[in-house]
Amino acid sequence: TSRHTPPNGELQVGLNNLSPEAYPMTADESKGVEEGQTLGGPNPGIEKGSTAALLKDRTTAELLGGHGKISFTPSLEDRTPWLSKISFSFLNPLVSLAHEKMLWHHDLGQLGTEDHCNKIMERFDQCWEVERKKVVETLEKEGDAKGFSALLWSFYHMNSGQFLLSAALEVLTRGALFVTPFLLDFIIRFLEGKDEQGVWYGVILALLMGVCIAVSGVAENRMQAILSRISFNMQASIMGKIYTKYFQLSPDSMAKTGTGNVLNMIGEDTQRIFQLMPIVNFLWSAPLQMVAVLVLLLVLVGWAPALGAFGVLVVVLIVMRWSNDKMQVLENERAKLMDARVKLLTELIAGMKAVKLYAWEQPMKKAIEKERRKELTKILHIYLLRAMNVALFNMAPVLMSVAIFFIFVAQGNDLDPAVVFGTVALVNLIRAPLIILPILQTAYNSSTVSFTRIHDFLTLDERSVDPSSSTNAMTNDFSVILKGTFSWPYNAAKGEKKMDESNRLSSDNTEAEGAKELKMKKLEPTNSKKQGDGEKKGGFSVCVDISVKPKGLLQIVGPVGCGKSSILCALLGNMNEVIVADMKEQKEMTKGSAIRALHGTVAYVPQQPWVMNKTLRDNITFGNHFDQEWYDKVVWLCALGQDLKQLPQGDQTMIGEQGINLSGGQKQRVALARAIYANADVYLLDDPLSAVDQHVAAHIFFTTIQHHLKEKTVVLATHQVQFLRYASEVAVMTAGSVVATGPYEELKEKHLSEYSQVDQKDWLASGHTVDYNVAKEQEKKKNKQEENKEKDKGSTTPAAAAAAAVDSGDSAIEVKEEEGSKKGKGGEQEEGKEKMDEKPKYTPQGGLPLSLHLTYFRAAAPLWVMAVLLVIFIVTQLAILASDYWLAAWTGDFFDQGRTFYMVGYAVLAIIGAIIAFSRIALYAYAARNASKNIHDDSVDTMMDATMRFFDNTPMGNVTALFSRDQSMIDTFLPELYNVNLTLILMLVVSLLVVAVIVPWFFLVFIPLMALAWKIQKRSLPAVGNITLLNLMSLGPVFSYFQESMHGASVIRASKRVKQCVDEAESKIDTLNNAYYHSQLMIKWVDVRMDIFSALMVALCSLIVVLTKGRIGVELAALVLTFALSVGSILGFIVQIRAYMEMMLTAVLRCDMFKKNTPRERFTGNVSVDAHWPEKPSLDFEDVCFRYGDATDSKGPLVLQNLSLSVPAGKKTAIIGRTGAGKSSLANAILRVNELASGRIKIGGDPVHDIPLRALRERVSVIPQDPVLFTGTIRFNLDPFGTASEEHIWKTLRRVQLDKVVKEQPGGLSLESPVRENGSNFSIGQRQLFCVARALLTESKLLIMDEATASVDYATDARIQEVLRSEFKECTVLTIAHRIQTILDYDVIMALEKGRLAEFGNPKDLLKNPKSYFSELLTEEQKEERKQSDEKEAALEEEEKKKKTIVVRS
Repeated sequence: TSRHTPPNGELQVGLNNLSPEAYPMTADESKGVEEGQTLGGPNPGIEKGSTAALLKDRTTAELLGGHGKISFTPSLEDRTPWLSKISFSFLNPLVSLAHEKMLWHHDLGQLGTEDHCNKIMERFDQCWEVERKKVVETLEKEGDAKGFSALLWSFYHMNSGQFLLSAALEVLTRGALFVTPFLLDFIIRFLEGKDEQGVWYGVILALLMGVCIAVSGVAENRMQAILSRISFNMQASIMGKIYTKYFQLSPDSMAKTGTGNVLNMIGEDTQRIFQLMPIVNFLWSAPLQMVAVLVLLLVLVGWAPALGAFGVLVVVLIVMRWSNDKMQVLENERAKLMDARVKLLTELIAGMKAVKLYAWEQPMKKAIEKERRKELTKILHIYLLRAMNVALFNMAPVLMSVAIFFIFVAQGNDLDPAVVFGTVALVNLIRAPLIILPILQTAYNSSTVSFTRIHDFLTLDERSVDPSSSTNAMTNDFSVILKGTFSWPYNAAKGEKKMDESNRLSSDNTEAEGAKELKMKKLEPTNSKKQGDGEKKGGFSVCVDISVKPKGLLQIVGPVGCGKSSILCALLGNMNEVIVADMKEQKEMTKGSAIRALHGTVAYVPQQPWVMNKTLRDNITFGNHFDQEWYDKVVWLCALGQDLKQLPQGDQTMIGEQGINLSGGQKQRVALARAIYANADVYLLDDPLSAVDQHVAAHIFFTTIQHHLKEKTVVLATHQVQFLRYASEVAVMTAGSVVATGPYEELKEKHLSEYSQVDQKDWLASGHTVDYNVAKEQEKKKNKQEENKEKDKGSTTPAAAAAAAVDSGDSAIEVKEEEGSKKGKGGEQEEGKEKMDEKPKYTPQGGLPLSLHLTYFRAAAPLWVMAVLLVIFIVTQLAILASDYWLAAWTGDFFDQGRTFYMVGYAVLAIIGAIIAFSRIALYAYAARNASKNIHDDSVDTMMDATMRFFDNTPMGNVTALFSRDQSMIDTFLPELYNVNLTLILMLVVSLLVVAVIVPWFFLVFIPLMALAWKIQKRSLPAVGNITLLNLMSLGPVFSYFQESMHGASVIRASKRVKQCVDEAESKIDTLNNAYYHSQLMIKWVDVRMDIFSALMVALCSLIVVLTKGRIGVELAALVLTFALSVGSILGFIVQIRAYMEMMLTAVLRCDMFKKNTPRERFTGNVSVDAHWPEKPSLDFEDVCFRYGDATDSKGPLVLQNLSLSVPAGKKTAIIGRTGAGKSSLANAILRVNELASGRIKIGGDPVHDIPLRALRERVSVIPQDPVLFTGTIRFNLDPFGTASEEHIWKTLRRVQLDKVVKEQPGGLSLESPVRENGSNFSIGQRQLFCVARALLTESKLLIMDEATASVDYATDARIQEVLRSEFKECTVLTIAHRIQTILDYDVIMALEKGRLAEFGNPKDLLKNPKSYFSELLTEEQKEERKQSDEKEAALEEEEKKKKTIVVRS
C-alpha cells in the first residue's frame, strides 16, 4: 500500500500526463500483469485480505505508456443487481481501494461491450446514413432543411432506448417533487386543526415528504448516470467520425479546413455537446414543469392569480428568447474568432524554436492578443446576457408570488398559511428549472453552433479519385502513369503541397512485371495563366505526361517551387484535375480526361519526414508483421545501425513527439526505413537524401534505391543531381511543367547542362553498392577489431575512423544532440515528458485544492472587489428571505396593520431584490471576462518564456488542449457555474438559518446528519479526485495522437494504414470514456447518498414540526417546512453543480500547473548592448561544455566537450562533421537554447551569458534547417516588428529571387498578401529563401546557417551562396553544411567529432595535409566516386550485350 502512495500522500501533477512510470509496479506485479493475474489475487503487490481483494474479478491491464490500449474484463455495472445499480454500491470496493493506493485505468473495470468506440461508430454510421438521406430528400422536396438535424436524429436513434429510459426517470423525479406541495398543504391544515386526525396522520405525512425526496433523488441520479453514458457515446461517435472523415476529405475539402480547426472541433465542439447531455431532459421537462405549476396554481388560487403568474412567466421567457437569439449570434461569431486564435497558436507551438531563435516573442504575443481581444469582446457581451438571465430567473418566483397574492387579495380573498405557503412551494418548483435555464441556454446555444460546424465538416466532399482503381488499358504496361494538368485548390497552396494536411492515396493492386523502361515525352512549357480552371481556382498547377514501366527509376529535377513534390501528390490523388491538354497536339480536352494510375502497393516518403511518438521499431514496422531478419536488413539499408547502438534502449527507445530526440537526418532515414520495410511495389520518394550527410546519401542511393529497389518502381524527386546519371529516366521540370523526359545522356546537353556542370564538379556522388551478407561479415570483423583496439586507444585518428565508417557502408551516426536529455544508455528514459522540480500538489485524498478557487478569483479581480461582489450576492438572498418572511407576517398579521401595508411592503421588497440582483450583472460580467483574459494571458506569457527543452519534451497536443478545450471551459461554463453555485449556496445557508432560528430543536438532528454527510464526502473524495485526475490525464494522449497522425495523414493514406490508426484512436477514446464515465459514477455515488441525507433531513424536520404542534405559530411552521423543502432540492443541485465545478476546475488546474511548473528562460543580463553590437563580431570558445537539459545535471551526457577555439571577426567558417557530432549544438550554445554546463562563449569579447537573451538573439541572424512561415502576411513573416520599409523588403525579395513568386500570389503586388497555414502556399525551398530574406533584413554582423540550403536545388544554392558572399562579406558567418563544394572557398573549416574539435584551419592548408580529417574524407569520397563510375559503365556494357543477345534469339 505504501508503495502506491505518493510522497507525503500527495500526487504531483503537471501539464504532462502522469504515467505508471511515476509509480512503477514491482517486478512481481509486472509479471502478474503479463500473466493476466488479478488485483487481490496472486499478485503479491496487494496485501491479502485488503480492500483490493474485493476487485479480484478484474484483470489488470497492459498500460502502454499510461495511455495505450487497455484490456479489461466485462463491465461491473452491467452485471450488478438492480438495487446495487440504483445505489451505486458496486463502486464501494473502488472507494475503499482509493484509500489504499493510486487508482489507474486498470482498476476501473471495463466499459460495456456496446460502449466500446468501434461498436458506437458502427451504430452511428448506420443512423447517420439513414438521416442524411432524409435531409437530402427534404431539400429536394421543400428546398429547405436544417442540415444538422441529421446529426441530432442520428444521436437520438443510436441511443433511443437510453434516452427514453432517462425520460421516464425524469418524469418520476419531477412527479415525486410535485407531490411535496400537496403534502405540505395537508401538514399545514393538520397543524391548523382543520383535519381532525391524530398525530399518526401528521407523522405519516412527514415520512411521505421524506420518501418523495428520496425517490426523486435516487431516480435523478440513475437518470444522470444514463445520460453520462449517452454523453461519452456521443463523444466517441463525434471524435471517431471526425477523425475518420479527415482521412477521406477531397483536396477541395481539405483546403476549406485545417488541422487546427479539426482539433478544435474534436476538442471544444465535442465538449460543448458533451456538456449539454446531463441537462438535456430539461429541454422538455422544464416547460412541462412550468405548465404543471400553472395548472396546480389554477386549482389552488383560481384562474385570475394563476393568469397573473403566467403573465410574469411569459415576460421572463420572452426576455430569455431574445437573449437566446442574441447569444446564438455571438456564439457563432466567437467560435470563428476562437478558430483563428487556436489555429495561430497551433502554428506558433509547432514553430516555437524559430520564434525563439528570431526573438519574435513580442510580435507573436501581439498577434495572439489581437485575436483574443476580438474574442473577449464577444465573450463580455455573452456574459452580460447570461448574468442578466440568472438575475431575472432568480427573481422570477418572487415576482410571480407578488402577482398571485395581489390579484388573490384584490378579489377579496383572505390569505391563510395553507394558501400562501402552498403557493410558495409550487412557485419554488419553478425555481429549479429557472435556475438551470441559464446553464441550459448556454449549453444549447454552444451545442447548436457545434452541431452545425460538425455537420458541415462531415458533409464535405470526399475523395473520389483513387489511382489504384484505374482500369485504363495503358496501366497493363506501366506501373505509374500521370497525364494531364493538376491544380492545388486555391486555399491549399500556390506552389507546393500542404505537407501536414494534404490528402494522399495509395493502391493495393497486384504487382506488374516488365522491363525497366519509361515512356519518353517532350513537352513545351505551359503558361499557368492559360489553364482555364486552374487559373480560376488560383492554385498552383502542374502539366505532366509521365509513364513509368515496372522496375523503372525516374528522377524528377528542377528549380525550387517548380512542382516536383506536386507530381507525387498528383499521383496520390491530392490535386484536382483541371483542363487537360493533349500531350501530343497541345489541344484542350474536357475535364476528367486526365489519367493517374499506380500499380501495386505504394510506399511514400515525404520531404518533411513524419515519425510517431512510439518506439523506433514501431515507427519502422508501422503495423506490419515483425520479421527480425528483414528488419535487420532494412536497418542496414537505411544506415541506422550505429544509431540503434547509441540510443539508450536500442530500437525500443521511445521517439518523442515530432522526433525531438532524433536529428533531421535520422528522422529522414527512419521514414525511409518504414517505406522499405513495407516492401511495396511502387516507391514515391520526395527528396529523402537532402537531410543526410553526403556519404550517407551515397550509401542510401546506391545500396538501397539503386540496388535493393531494382525490382521495384521508384519515382524520386530530388535536388541531388549528382545521382542523375544513374537514373533509368530523368524528368526535367520548369514552372509547373515537365519540359523533357528521357535518359540522362540524351538530356544532358540540352536540358541538363546546368545540372551536368554541377555533376561533373561534384565529388559527392560516392559510395558503392554493398551486398547485405557481405556487410554483415564486415561488421563482425569490424566489431572484433574494435574490441582489440580498445586496448590501444588513440592509435587511430578521427579521420581514419571516419573513413572506416564509410568503408563499412554504414554511418558513424550518433543520437542527436538532444539525446543529451536522456540519462544515458542504461538510464531511465524520459519518454517525451518533462520532469519538473517544483510542482503544485494535488491530493486525491482531499479533492481539488481550494486554492484553485482563489486562483480563479485573483484572476477575475482584486480580492476586495470579489468581496464586494459577494456582499451583493448575500444582500440579494436576504432580500428574497425578507419577502418570504413578509408573507408569514402578512398571514399572521404580525404588525397589526391593514392589507395595504402588507401589499405595499411586499412589493417594495420584491423591487429592492430585483434592483440588487440586476446591479450585480455588470460587475460579475466584467469579473468573469477579466478571469478569462488574465488566465489566457498568463498561459501565453508562460508559453513564450518557456525553454525549448519544455517544448521538445511536451506533446503539442497537451499545450494545444490548454488553449482550446481548457480555455473554452474557463470562457464558457465556469463563470456560469460560479454564478449559479454561489447563488445556491447562499440560498442553502439562508434556508438552514431560518429553520434553525424558528425550530432550535432541528439542530439535534441536523448536527448528526451533517456529521454523516461530512463522513460520506470525506470517504468519497480520494476516489472522486483520483478518477477525475485519470479523466484529465486521458485527454492529452487523445489530442496528441490525433494531432500527430493528422500531420502524417499523407503517409498513413499512402500506406493503407487508415484503419490501423482509427483502431488505435478508438482505443485511446475508450480509455478517455472509461475514466470519464467512472468519474461520473463516483459523483453519483456521492449524490445519491446526499439525496438520502436530504430526505432524512426533510422528514425529521417535518416530524419535529408535527410533534411540536401548537408550540410555534402555524405561519412560522409553514415557513420552516417551505425552507426545509427547498433545502432538499437546493442541496441536490449544489452537489450536482459541484460535480461540474470539479470537472471545469481541472481546466484552471492545468493552466495553473502550466504557469507554475514550466521552466523559463533567463532573459536578464549584466551587459547592456546597443543596436550596433557587436562592433567586432569575433567568436571565442573557452573550454565550452554543453548538454541538453539542466546544465547543472552532471549525469546528462555532454554534446560539446572542452571546446576551445577562436573565430576572427569577418571570417567565414564552415562546420563539418557527421550526424550527432555537435554541429547544431554549437549554434544552440551560442544562442543559449540551453545554458552552458561550463566554460564561456564570447562575442566581440562579451560573454553571451551576460547579454540579455532577446538582445543576443535579435543581433544574431539565423537561417535554420527547417523553414517556418506563420499564418499572416508576407510583411509579418519577414519583418514582424515593422521596422523595415516596403522598398527595403522588396529589394531583399529581389536579392533572393522571391519577388516574382510573391507577385504571383493573390494580392501579390502588396506585401500584405496572405501566407497560409504553415506557409502551405509556398514550397519548402521557397520557405527556405524567405528565411534567407529574414537574415538579410536583420543586417546583423553574425550569421549562423544550419544546413540552410539542404532543401533547395544546386542552382538556387549557388545563388544563395553568392548573395551571402556579397551581402555578408563584412560579417562573421558560421555555416553547418551538407554540400562540401559550397564551402571550399570558406576561410576556416571546423571539423567536430563526438562533440570535440577534430580539426580547425584553412581548407587549402588542410587539403595539403593528406592525413587531415578534411583531406582524407575528400580523397576517400573521390576514390569511391571513380569506383562507382567504373562499375556503372561495366554494368551498362553488360546490359547492352544482353539486349543484343535477345535480338539475335528473336
